Amino acid sequence: MYSLYEVEQILRNKQVFVCSLAFLGEGEHSEAFLVNRDIVVKLPKHRQASECLKTEMQVVKGLGTKLNVEIPNVLFQGAFFHEGEEYTFFGSRKLPGHSLNKKQFCALPKPILDKNAEIVANFLYRLHSEKNVLPIQREGDVLVHGDFSLRQHRTIAEASAVESPIRQ
Repeated sequence: MYSLYEVEQILRNKQVFVCSLAFLGEGEHSEAFLVNRDIVVKLPKHRQASECLKTEMQVVKGLGTKLNVEIPNVLFQGAFFHEGEEYTFFGSRKLPGHSLNKKQFCALPKPILDKNAEIVANFLYRLHSEKNVLPIQREGDVLVHGDFSLRQHRTIAEASAVESPIRQ
């Protein structure tokens, strides 16, 4: 979606000096670029993704050092125009480590897989139990995979009870 030239222009407008720039990958909602080998910049693909990035920045800043694992820190943020729309973006320090594809991950020894599962479980527990990260009531809200957007939800049972009450 974004060319390297466009990304460089977005960053220069934010006064970020660019020595090197590489495409890292993309998801459904955003694209990631590696700047100067140590900064990851996330750019949204659409308006809703831009709003979700604002929430993600708020969550990351709110969590700060409250977790026992490293998470991206917001080094800088900004806005840019793309196809007539204003979008939000941010840059964070690249976390140490190596990316693994599914095959590589599954080939890891069982003790390492177990340790990774424990780290992820602890992270998710701490993330979902942390209070006052966002100025909202957490009851009824759920974090959606990876993009930290919050959505109201009802269970099927709750929806059924409201829409078709049981008659006695």
